[in-house]
Order: sequence, then C-alpha cells, then structure tokens
Amino acid sequence: MLSRVIKSALKPKAISPLISRSLNLIVHTTTSPDDDSGLNIVTTFKNGLRVVSENKPGHFAGVGIYIQSGSRLSFKSTKLLSAEQVKEKIEQLGGNISCFSSRECIMYQAIVFPEAVSDALSLLGQTIFNPTISLDEVEEVAGNIAWEINDIKSKPDTYLPEVFHQVAYKNNTLGNPLLCPESQLIDLNVDNLRDFHTLSHSPENIVIAAIGVPHEDLIEMCEKSGFTTLKPLASSQVISNRLDSVTDTKIPLKGRDATTLPVLLDFTQTPKYTGGIKFIKDEDAEFTSILLGFESAGVLDEKNIYPYATLHSLMGGGGSFSAGGPGKGMYTRLYTNVLNQYGFVESCQAFHHCYTDSGLFGISSSCRPGTEYNMLEIIISQLFSVFTPKRAHFISKLVGDTLTNLEVSRAKNMLKSNMLMTAESRVAQLEDLGRQIQVLGKKTEPSQIAINVDNVTSKDISNAAAKLLSRPVTLVVSGKSDEFMEIATALLKNRGLILPKN
Repeated sequence: MLSRVIKSALKPKAISPLISRSLNLIVHTTTSPDDDSGLNIVTTFKNGLRVVSENKPGHFAGVGIYIQSGSRLSFKSTKLLSAEQVKEKIEQLGGNISCFSSRECIMYQAIVFPEAVSDALSLLGQTIFNPTISLDEVEEVAGNIAWEINDIKSKPDTYLPEVFHQVAYKNNTLGNPLLCPESQLIDLNVDNLRDFHTLSHSPENIVIAAIGVPHEDLIEMCEKSGFTTLKPLASSQVISNRLDSVTDTKIPLKGRDATTLPVLLDFTQTPKYTGGIKFIKDEDAEFTSILLGFESAGVLDEKNIYPYATLHSLMGGGGSFSAGGPGKGMYTRLYTNVLNQYGFVESCQAFHHCYTDSGLFGISSSCRPGTEYNMLEIIISQLFSVFTPKRAHFISKLVGDTLTNLEVSRAKNMLKSNMLMTAESRVAQLEDLGRQIQVLGKKTEPSQIAINVDNVTSKDISNAAAKLLSRPVTLVVSGKSDEFMEIATALLKNRGLILPKN
C-alpha cells in the first residue's frame, strides 16, 4: 500500500513554464516531489538540453554537467581563458571541482558556496563547450595517458576489471577501452579530437543538474552562459564532414576514446555481451588473480536490478587482511564460506558493474600460485549455492544451504544503509540527480529505492543467480603460468557453465 502511495506521489506533473527570457526555447517543465526539499524540477529546452534542480538547503551548493560520451579533455585552455587562468579561477572558487569519465558518461562537477555557483557553471561551460584543444595540450594529454596506462597495469585491482569489460563485450560498446590504447596514441591529434568533441558534446546528450539552487536562478545562469541556445545535431546519427566519403562504418559512442573518429555515431546501439576467456601473463605476480562473471541487468531493468544489488550485498567478501566487524560484511557468504575457511585465499569479493542497459556480476579473487583450480572451484560453488545447493556438493566444505531469511534481511539492511549514508554527501546527491535524469528521465528517491529493496524476496535473488549462470561465462586470469587455463576451461564445462563461442 505504502509503495503504491509513494509511486503515485512521485508521478511527474506538468506545471506552467517558468517566466524567463528563454521562455520561447522551453519545451516543457515538470516537477516531482522530493523527500527533503519538496520538489525536483526538470526543464527541457527545444535544443534537447535538460536542466534539473533540487533546492535542498545546505552550506554548499552543487552544479554538474553530464555528457553522454566516453572521452574527455578537461580543465585546459578555452577560447577566452588560458590553461593557467582556468586553474587560477578554480582555485579562487574553492570547494570541490572535478571531472571524471566512465564508460557511458563524462561528469563535470563543482561543489562550491552558493554565491559561487554562477561562476562555477560559467567556468565549466567554457571548459566543455569552448575548449581550444591546442597541439601542446594534446601532446601533454597523450603523455599523461601513456603514464596512466603503465601505472594502471601495475595495479591488478584496477587493471583487471578493465580487461574483464573488454573480454565480456568483445569489440563493442562497453568493451571499448576506457583509456586510449598505447597503440593508438600516435593517431591522437587536434583534428580528430575537435571533430569528436563537436559530434559528442551536443545539447541533446547533456544534462545540467544543481543542488541547493532555485530552479529559476539555474535557468537564468544557463541562459547567461549560452547553454539554452546551443545548436543540436541534425539527428542522433551524424556523418562526420571530415570523413564523409566513408559511410559503411558504425562505431558506438559509448566507451569510445577520441583517437579513432567515428564516421557515424550511433547513440542508440545497445551493448552486446559476448563473454570470453583470457589469460594475462605476469611474471612478477605474487598471487594469481581470477575473475569470473556473467552479464546481469542494467539500470533500465527495474525488475531485476534490485535482486542483483541485494545478491551483491549478500555475497560480499573482501581481503585476507580486511578489518571485520559489525556492519562491515563479516557475515557475508564470501567471508564466512571462503576467507574464513581457506588459508591460500588472499582475497575474494563479489563485484557488480551496472550500466544503462547491461551489467556485469561476478566474483574477483586472488590466491597462491598452485591453488588456482581450488580457487575457481570455490567461486563456482558459491555462485551455484545461492540457487541450487545440491550442485555445490563437489566441495564438501561448501555444500550450499538455501537462502535464510536472516541473511537476506541482513543483506538488504546493509544495502539500504550504504545507499542512505552515501546519499548524505552533496557530491553523491548531485551525481545521482544528474545521472538519473540522464538515464531514466526521472529521479527515484532514496525512500522509494529502500522500499524496492525491501520488496526483494529470496526467490527473486535465486532467480537472479539462475539468470547469471544461464549466460556465457567471462573468465580473466592473471598470473605467472597459463598451464591452468586448459584445466579451467574443462572445469567450467564440467560444471555446466556455458562457454563463449569465440
């Protein structure tokens, strides 16, 4: 009953357009109730730009610009400001100003004093929409990328998930490298970066969000900065003027680096999960790392996203030196069934990467060389035990038991607790608002998310695990010797898992 009441209350309602000099540019404005401030307001302009705000009280305000693209060149010189002037203005504003990119989005965010929001938004706008992209800056970025790649390769916890994505979505969308490959750095130049910027930074791909700012003020700031009159692309698929002689190649925008300019940007292409098996030789590795996973659900799959999130909380895990304690996951399955049972296990924890229309769920582990077979068998048994305990009998100590009400309740409480504590952060509030509007077109409040989590049943979790194991497997192993790989493939097949076709 309560769920239906809240859903009804959250249903967007049309209101009169704001009185603004940009009135003739506004398509519509909607409002939705918000738990704390009462309203979050979304205005959509004719050029496709969406502007959303929540006027929540606080000592700091936040403003962010979210671009549906997968590459970046941030806080360099603009047509009005040199790189040094940009840095100087950032220092003057104070607060927390940052830019980072994911496989689906570039996020520019500023948490500043309320009186500095207008200046912060103007600075972000200059950086995003009017960059110089000079030869010196491109060469500097190329040098930084080369260093970052080498640095990341020395950190398995960072590098292997990147490889895992490339194997899971081979040669498409979410499988495209987040960082520019070293082999393509030589092709990085001013022209293709400018072309990529023109094609991807179009207003219909952009959401501007603000926390602690009246909506009328935000609209006025956007108008003053010229955002409301940005020209949109002719369509979601745009042929590059520079390469218009070639028309038979479609390269999705998601996850693309800017080194190979797409001839035709396809904003609608969905990820194609392929699965795959890959070994990475590392002569200096102290431990063998094993990542096993499957395709899960994306954010748009509201029916399954909550069971997968609860399953992730239930599996938990960590490292052999993790400081356990109440509220830190010491009773999760991978702690109690793996880390507390096997001395050769260095780490074992569940992961869940969630994107708009796809996701990856699995277990990441590391173990002593020579124990890889046992480690992989343990991982498989833990996944099977969640929904078919009898199939976990091949390791006597890991005979799975059915999901108990206690552990399901504990997992849901941990999930809600982590979500609500994160939501206290101004940065998290801002990103959550901008990304939800960008992906879903609406915001689901933390209170409603908590209700959705509470509604997850043991059967929902078991069904989610069953769906995982019905899809092709993705396996990435990093270590000193590849002798284990042939045995690993045989083990996967013997346990009834689906091997990838390629």
